Amino acid sequence: MPTPNNNNSITYFELALLAEDVYKKDIDNRGVNGWEPDVITGTANNFDSGLQIQNYQNATHPNHTVIAIAGTNGLNDWDDNVSFITGGLSEQFQQALTYAAQTIDTAAKNSEDTKTANKTFSVTGHSLGGGIAQAIAYTFGLNGVTLDAPGASAIVASKEYQVFIASLKEKYPNAFNNIEDTPNVGEHLLIFVRNVHW
Repeated sequence: MPTPNNNNSITYFELALLAEDVYKKDIDNRGVNGWEPDVITGTANNFDSGLQIQNYQNATHPNHTVIAIAGTNGLNDWDDNVSFITGGLSEQFQQALTYAAQTIDTAAKNSEDTKTANKTFSVTGHSLGGGIAQAIAYTFGLNGVTLDAPGASAIVASKEYQVFIASLKEKYPNAFNNIEDTPNVGEHLLIFVRNVHW
């Protein structure tokens, strides 16, 4: 059975690199530091709403998937940024929560397959994507790293969020099987990564 707990051998730096990599519009250009777009649990999703979300996998961590979310990079993202103030559940938040639920639920259903048995997940994102990552971490009990992200506590405390999550639990029940130790939302870690070359 897949578990949402983080694989501790994945570094903050790797998660920060993935938070940057997901900004690339073209999936063929995505991939960094051994992490590649994961074709088993998900494909690139660039939604009309502006959401850019991608599952990544690395041969060094074959049973771990990182869900990465890009932040604000267009005018269509600004209405989603308002959600941090109003506590509303914007379209990007709904799409990202559904994407994560589908990813985890699919892994659970396929857990007999050796490629997805004992699957673990973590999440990362920058700016708006970091706020969305916080909501995903809170909802599914994942660990991860967010960068320069506003806190998502007003969103996960909203009635709209509660109603939406209830519908996701009905549709993707296996995504919610292991959330006893849900992390806090809104904690802040700042890491600046700019054009780092090794």
